[in-house]
Amino acid sequence: MSQACKLFWSTLRKAKIENKVKEFVWKLIHQGLVTETMLVQWNLESNGKCHFCTVELETLTHIFCRCVVAKRFWKWIFDIFHFNKDTTDNFFYVNFFTCACKLEYAIVCFAMYTIWQVRNLVKIKNLRNPLVSLKLNFKYRLMSFLRDKYQWARTTNTLDNFNLNYLSPGVIDIVNETIQLDISLT
Repeated sequence: MSQACKLFWSTLRKAKIENKVKEFVWKLIHQGLVTETMLVQWNLESNGKCHFCTVELETLTHIFCRCVVAKRFWKWIFDIFHFNKDTTDNFFYVNFFTCACKLEYAIVCFAMYTIWQVRNLVKIKNLRNPLVSLKLNFKYRLMSFLRDKYQWARTTNTLDNFNLNYLSPGVIDIVNETIQLDISLT
């Protein structure tokens, strides 16, 4: 196994994210998620089209990298968090685990998981505006993650060590919003 592969799996294993998100990333990397083009190949009912753009064939590469809706979603995330990443195929399948910090790694994992979850909602419930659903679902997931991290820091009396200096300005804003929300609820 190459050093890059070892680093990837080690990073995923150690990531402080939900196991279902880790499992999803594992399935994505191993191309174990069933797309519409696979359903067509298996002669099951499907037109093979992407549920977001309804134009292109739905492959894993398309839904996570090339779809117009996914590209807009990634641009929104990268703008908010000031990521200097390019949404190429390699970013999603190989290089995303080399993000600058653990929180950025979690953000990318949550974003990919959100794309798949909303894709399934669009397929089942025929949602009309997937981009809005992507943004809302992602924000909810990230806020829950940050709230859990903040609660842990507060309950273990390590709040003083809850250092925000290494985070990008967009993440700091969300952390501050989470902390303010938590304070207003208590």
